[in-house]
Amino acid sequence: MADIVSERRPPARGPRKDVERNRAAVVQAARNAIAHRGVSVPTAAIARAAGLGTATLYRHFPTREALLAAVFDAEVHRCEASLDRALTHADPRRGLMDSLDEFITIDIAAPHFVEAFLTSSAGSITTADSRRRAAVKLDTLARRLREIDAVDDTFGIDDINLIIVSLHAVISLDRTRARERATRLLAHLSAGYLKS
Repeated sequence: MADIVSERRPPARGPRKDVERNRAAVVQAARNAIAHRGVSVPTAAIARAAGLGTATLYRHFPTREALLAAVFDAEVHRCEASLDRALTHADPRRGLMDSLDEFITIDIAAPHFVEAFLTSSAGSITTADSRRRAAVKLDTLARRLREIDAVDDTFGIDDINLIIVSLHAVISLDRTRARERATRLLAHLSAGYLKS
């Protein structure tokens, strides 16, 4: 009878809450540390800041890429949503410009997000599927721009990526004036790339 009663007892919830709390603490500590020290900040320093041991950190995130993916998950989703909006905009020129402006906002708010994406092996802070989807969307956006003769016939994904890298470089050079300088560069790029 005692065995039946124990089998019906609801499972203890304490350990699961501890696991979730530890995971959240690691992600927040990593986000703060990366903002101040970059993506190469030692994992031991992140674990200390979270008040946990490195073994606990590695149980949650066995690789640096897995940790970076968790830290920048919201930024990845914002970029994807921004690209979706660009594709559904009636004017692909405005869609591209709005998406690039959103990128500026994300890059300013999350220092080292772009660095994490570019330095992770094969962009592994995102899944292969999400990278493929993004490539298709960028290609579609570039094609729509060519179709309305807003850009020259050679404009493609590489050109959009060049704009993104250029904006990131300007933002990284002087974060105190990042918004002003990136917006100014975007206006110049728009005038140079996009036909009215």
